[in-house]
Amino acid sequence: MSEGFKTIFTVTVVSLLIWLYAEQAKPPVPLDVRVTFQLRTPEHSDLMARFADPNQVFEFEFSGPRAQLDELQQNIQLAGDRITFSVGGEIDPTPGQRDYLAREVLARHEWFKNRTISISEAQTQSIRVLIDRWVRQDVPVTPGDFGDLALEGSVLVGPAALSVEVAESLLPLAPDQIRLVATPNPEDLAQLAEGQSHTIDARVQLVTMLGTNANQVRLEEGTLVSLTFRLKSRQAQTTFGPVPIKIIILPRDQNYEVTLADPVIAEIKISGPSDLIARVKAKEMKIFGYLDLDSVELSSGITSKAVSFDRLAGLTVTSGPHIVNFTITRRPDIE
Repeated sequence: MSEGFKTIFTVTVVSLLIWLYAEQAKPPVPLDVRVTFQLRTPEHSDLMARFADPNQVFEFEFSGPRAQLDELQQNIQLAGDRITFSVGGEIDPTPGQRDYLAREVLARHEWFKNRTISISEAQTQSIRVLIDRWVRQDVPVTPGDFGDLALEGSVLVGPAALSVEVAESLLPLAPDQIRLVATPNPEDLAQLAEGQSHTIDARVQLVTMLGTNANQVRLEEGTLVSLTFRLKSRQAQTTFGPVPIKIIILPRDQNYEVTLADPVIAEIKISGPSDLIARVKAKEMKIFGYLDLDSVELSSGITSKAVSFDRLAGLTVTSGPHIVNFTITRRPDIE
């Protein structure tokens, strides 16, 4: 072996030893992290688990060998700064509410098993875990909004009830605060003929009045039921005007004369079966507003009142109230 090679080899070995000594002598920098926790229940289990404060953020300082800290930091980053606890593992699976010290639960996590990492906190942090069970409850299905359709009779829902999964602790509230509503697709309704019976599928929507507990009730996504009904007619809307006003008074009050400030209403909005609305648009139906005055109103000399439209069979005036102004004059008594 040449002298030059021996020199290079010796220098290399000495440099490596110096580097290894320096690495051993330099203490690893503690790892400071801010994380959130999430829960995982066993697959195919009827258990459900949640935190009392799911958005709580925890701060820890980890100390230990550099390689272990680097591995831990990588695990946390890959998990999106979230650490998952297993119900039946780090968390007791018995239903109920329990408080845990965050550091003690964390120490049982797989990332810290067979490691020499120490966990410290600026102040004691605790977590509250609520464990419940999913149970099934039958809930009636009610038909939803049929839009502008006028139906004849009731709607038959098949099946009449569906099974939903509810947290066992919410069962006493289920009958009053959980509803299933089957709302037909407007596109399906648009194709139906009037005067006939129809059966269509409708998607079921879960409606709850449970506030923050709404996620403790679930129905299989995309659940359908059948709706059977008879379509009487379609409802439609239109604007119509001018509308003449007729004055209605009793025969005994004929000695009063009523003079309208304006004998017509400029326009009104009407809704009703599509066939009747079509007749209104074609001016095949006459529409009047009625100013109905009784003896007391006439004698007291009122000057304004809302017009009525109670003689529109099958139609509804959706605008208004339509107030008209008028004067009342008493004719001299005829002897």
